[in-house]
Amino acid sequence: MPSGVAHLRQLGIEAFLAPDTYARFYGIRYFTNGGLATGRFAEGPGWGMTRTTLSNAMYRRALAEPRLSVLENVRVAGIERSQGRWVVGLCTGKTFWVRLLIGADGLHSPVRRWAGLSGPMGPRRRWGLRRHFRMRPWSEYVEVYWGGGVEAYITPCGPNCVDVAFLWDEDQKREDDDAVGFDTFLRRFPALGTLLLPGEPLDTVRGAGPLWQTVRSPVADGVMLVGDAAGYIDAITGEGISLALAQTQALTDTAVSALKTTKDMPPVALLQPYARACRQIGRPYRLMTRSLLAISRHPRIADRIVDLLAHGPDVFQTLLSINMGYLPTPSRVAVSLARLVWKARKESEK
Repeated sequence: MPSGVAHLRQLGIEAFLAPDTYARFYGIRYFTNGGLATGRFAEGPGWGMTRTTLSNAMYRRALAEPRLSVLENVRVAGIERSQGRWVVGLCTGKTFWVRLLIGADGLHSPVRRWAGLSGPMGPRRRWGLRRHFRMRPWSEYVEVYWGGGVEAYITPCGPNCVDVAFLWDEDQKREDDDAVGFDTFLRRFPALGTLLLPGEPLDTVRGAGPLWQTVRSPVADGVMLVGDAAGYIDAITGEGISLALAQTQALTDTAVSALKTTKDMPPVALLQPYARACRQIGRPYRLMTRSLLAISRHPRIADRIVDLLAHGPDVFQTLLSINMGYLPTPSRVAVSLARLVWKARKESEK
């Protein structure tokens, strides 16, 4: 999303991205049963790319940092606390003693589990599948198809690459479904299936879930969690990477201060500024995500909302800005809402 693009540019990642490895997209387009609404970003384009493209660019950027050591082809086997520090054990048998451990290890974070920071299971059990296709993107927008508990997301990822992802609730299997899977969900969206006919699959189907992961706290003595490891609700708003990058800046500020304050493992009290920043950064995301999740299970409500957004692109644009943490001026919100009400009234009079 544009907010994440801004952070990536600050980190200098753009210099490590080849032009043919990503695509710019300029907003979000919603499709329901007969409805269509388009919202264009006010903050500039987002970037669509495969996760491996982003990871490789960030990896090369990390190698360019002279004070950073990178260990390749190793896995953390476990951590334990000893003498006021964390002992990190690798699968190679080597160990490290560290004062501060940062868990940036994803949805089912081992660091979160080892540090005892995992919370209870989220109230919704949602899952995701994705696959990339070799074909020219047909839109400069991320397209979202709503289907009553299942959504399809189409993202341009380069001049000749399109990503197709499905998100769904665990209880959304229909009687005519032979199984829950990529092809099953694709059959629910015939128009999308037609658009994908010229495409050639580039990889196998990959999945993840349950998506809703809670944490007791993003910090503990000598531990900080960032990104999906710090708690996650759903991918329905597309904000995961952007949130992680925003959290990283706040984490850096707190970690540097804490490590300068003590020579031992920083106690949780010194890491609380990051915990507060995490809550503040994620507030718009949580609000919008919970709202969209509630709508996703009710096709008629989704149809009505998309119809309203179709008549109020200004409102759609404002909501996209709010979702990314950009707070529009009250006058912009008021004008957008006024235009939406006026257009909806004119439409109802026809």
